[in-house]
Amino acid sequence: MITGVVVALLSVALILVGLPLFAWWVGGRAIWGRLKPHVETDLYREMVRRHGLRPAEIAQVESAVTWGRELREERLRAAVVEWAQLHQATERQRRDRRPALRTGALLVFVAWGTFLLGYVVFAVAQGRWDDAHWSSVVPWLVVAAAGWLRQRGPARAVRLNRGPPSSTGG
Repeated sequence: MITGVVVALLSVALILVGLPLFAWWVGGRAIWGRLKPHVETDLYREMVRRHGLRPAEIAQVESAVTWGRELREERLRAAVVEWAQLHQATERQRRDRRPALRTGALLVFVAWGTFLLGYVVFAVAQGRWDDAHWSSVVPWLVVAAAGWLRQRGPARAVRLNRGPPSSTGG
């Protein structure tokens, strides 16, 4: 009985002292302060201020940058081009700071996709259709599509909005 009480008191003390210390330690990690003043500007606020964008225009410009769409209005086209170029430059700087991280993440992603494809192929070949469920492939496809669109969108936005508007533009 005494042992149980001692263990309970030590557990409470650990929670009361250890948990706040752990939270303080985690809060001090650099990952929580990625946006560093005077190093990385807040791109969103900077573009809104510089181009005098209204709320509806902000949504249009941001969507055009993200998805690589063309806009008709010349002022918004200039905002799209500048925003996309600054976004690309920021992404390039982040990528250059940790090149091994991107390579490692890509290798893990490709290995995951290869394993998943092999698993589905063998499950289907062995007649185990329940093991080759769509929910095992869809997350991989969603992550792949999101990464591809993230890379493609800003470059396409610059290409479409740099010159005069095309006759088919949105």
